[in-house]
Amino acid sequence: MKTGTAAKIRELANKQPFFTSEDFRSEYGVGERIFWSAVNDFVKRGELVKTSNGFMKNTEYRQKRRGYVICQIAKAMRVCRTFTVDEIVMLTNADASQVRRFLRECRKKNLISIEYIQPEGRKSCPIPVYRVTDSDRFKKEAL
Repeated sequence: MKTGTAAKIRELANKQPFFTSEDFRSEYGVGERIFWSAVNDFVKRGELVKTSNGFMKNTEYRQKRRGYVICQIAKAMRVCRTFTVDEIVMLTNADASQVRRFLRECRKKNLISIEYIQPEGRKSCPIPVYRVTDSDRFKKEAL
């Protein structure tokens, strides 16, 4: 259930450079559990910095743009030429689902081809290995 706590935290962080949990809870009337749940997400993302006696806004925080991640995925694919999804995820720090979605789009445009390699072992699944078919065309259409 969404309570709007994230918007309230951002509002308070923009108003005051430094605040404590008591400041927030007294101003907005939010419960302690809801506050800490939201603040932990902010700290993990890097949007807030936890200090010894409160929290402050991280002025260097920039939200990741989807277009930037897609561009990084396309560059990594073009440089590697043959790759697996896991390799692109390691190179770009993108979600595997996002990489697979971009690969599907590229396959529809025939920018990449797919091969399967059977790993050694009794009950192992074949691993899809992708290959950029034409690097110049890939650069024009995917980047």
